[in-house]
Order: sequence, then structure tokens, then C-alpha cells
Amino acid sequence: MKGCITVNGHKIGQGITSISGYVQQTDLAMPTLTVREHLNFHAALRMDQRISPTERRERVEDVIRDLGLSNCSDVQIGDSKRKGISGGEMKRLQFGSEVLTDPPLLFCDEPTTG
Repeated sequence: MKGCITVNGHKIGQGITSISGYVQQTDLAMPTLTVREHLNFHAALRMDQRISPTERRERVEDVIRDLGLSNCSDVQIGDSKRKGISGGEMKRLQFGSEVLTDPPLLFCDEPTTG
């Protein structure tokens, strides 16, 4: 398969990964982590290393508040074997994992399903 990646008609190539995020349709989260732990883990991995730990934690708290996850922020995510957050909370958590880095472009794979 061949092709090129363009945005508004301009070739961007692999650089798209530095300006975009992708919210997967399937839920990919460690069931034993809490919502806050999950977001802090993603912040540590994905945010610019020049951002201080305090600023990362503040960004995580902003995302939790903005996405309405405050009531479940200290609840384990859970899975089919252990009770955790609701399906809607999981969708917002997946979305929050990507918006931590504030990408200008966000791809969402069927964000309203489930």
C-alpha cells in the first residue's frame, strides 16, 4: 500500500503523530488502576519531558474536572471480572488520555458507541 498523508492539502507525512491524538474504539486500560492513576501514568509517558511533575498533575486534575470524572477519579477502572467505572466514564477516560497533551487534531474511532 502506498500513499501520502496530507492535512488541508499539505503533505505532513509521519509528522502527523506529533500534532494528533487517537481515541481508540476499544477500551485499553489497566483494570487495577484508578482513573487518576491511569491519567498520571499517561501524562508521565506522553507529555513533554520539559513539563514539571507539578504541571503534569495539574493538567491531569484539569482533565478529570473538565470531563466530569471527579466522582470516579479514585475508583479502579475495573473490567468484566471486577466492578469499576461505567461505560460512559470509560469513554471519557479514553478521551482524557489523549487530550492530556492538548493535540490540535484528534481522531476518534466511533466515540459515541458503547
